[in-house]
Amino acid sequence: LLVVPFMMLSAGWISMVEAWMGPQDEQDIVRKVRDPQHQAEMIAGLLYAVLVAPIVEEIVFRGFLLGALERSRGPVLAVVVSGVVFGFFHISDPVTVVPLVAMGICLGWLRIRSESLWPAWVMHIANNAVSLTLVLLEGGA
Repeated sequence: LLVVPFMMLSAGWISMVEAWMGPQDEQDIVRKVRDPQHQAEMIAGLLYAVLVAPIVEEIVFRGFLLGALERSRGPVLAVVVSGVVFGFFHISDPVTVVPLVAMGICLGWLRIRSESLWPAWVMHIANNAVSLTLVLLEGGA
């Protein structure tokens, strides 16, 4: 259920940034997924973005970082700080930092509330799958 509001936040944020700063460059992963000439790269990019990255990022950000911060600083600060670090981890695409901070906070909240990484994994995988599906549909790939 959190994927839809996050998608709306992301779309709104990117629209505001583009209205203010003009069109932004696509992420490398988006270019690779849209390029029908390089199907092996496309498949590898999809697998990485939909499975590998979410699983590894959840272990690092909601497993290790959030867990350590929660033990030393409490759950609220842990969720906020790990969310901010998660967002800025993606600084190679500065336009997405703000929505990804929000997503990181939501994923942290899910992790704390459920006491499990599974809900965060599922949301992260669903978010990336929906995002890349929309990219593929938009690009005609």
